[in-house]
Amino acid sequence: MLYETKTEPFYLKKCDGFDFVPHIHHHIEIFLCVGGVWEVCCNFQTKGLTAGDIMISFPNDIHSYRCFEDGKGMLLIFDPSLLSIFQLQFEQNRYENFLIGENQRLIEIIQAVCEEYEGERCMEILVGYLYVFMGNLLRRLPIVQKTEALSAARFSEILKYLSENYTQKISLFILSKQFGVSEGHLSRCFSQRLSCSFLKYLHLLRVEHAKKLLKHSDLNILQIAYESGFSDQRSFNRVFKELENCTPKEFRKNANQK
Repeated sequence: MLYETKTEPFYLKKCDGFDFVPHIHHHIEIFLCVGGVWEVCCNFQTKGLTAGDIMISFPNDIHSYRCFEDGKGMLLIFDPSLLSIFQLQFEQNRYENFLIGENQRLIEIIQAVCEEYEGERCMEILVGYLYVFMGNLLRRLPIVQKTEALSAARFSEILKYLSENYTQKISLFILSKQFGVSEGHLSRCFSQRLSCSFLKYLHLLRVEHAKKLLKHSDLNILQIAYESGFSDQRSFNRVFKELENCTPKEFRKNANQK
């Protein structure tokens, strides 16, 4: 799991076929499929996107990309604080992440954003287009559930802390004391906002770290288990196989063959 710290408030890119590992950040990320086929995962939902389909990742949503059949797309990433009018909606509501089907109005707006971004890049105009786009998009996206009182910014701090300390001894109890939030409330926030338990999220972080060590180091399996935050090799092997459908040893062998 990659935690990205975005410094630019606004970013737009045309994509000609790329894969990107599961990652999170505090920015909103919108992907428009322009052509080909993409496999996009967001909050553990995987969809095959074709031309006109849209994925939106809200702050701290886990998302990833795989490209098939000469996929082309447009990627729009921006700081949600740019859209202060929608700030409360982003924090209080949980929306669907996918809008499937031809969405001509939204496509036209993104194209207008692209023209301005590639031209004079006037921030006031870009933000204006963002308001129009998000107003149209949120009107189409169903609300799937309400989130609780913990703000997106506060939850982002918790995720950042985890991204920096997941190799240490850590638990839901330790995390709740660190941030002054009850264990129950924190557990519900992980379920509602990331669609997984705290423990599974911690395991995802540790396994992603272990995969890098398996690929790029000569450490043995036990050493990698310890370096990744696991207390013993048995639990490391079990969790790794649950998430990757292979053992650490098999993963290293396959990585070396490639």
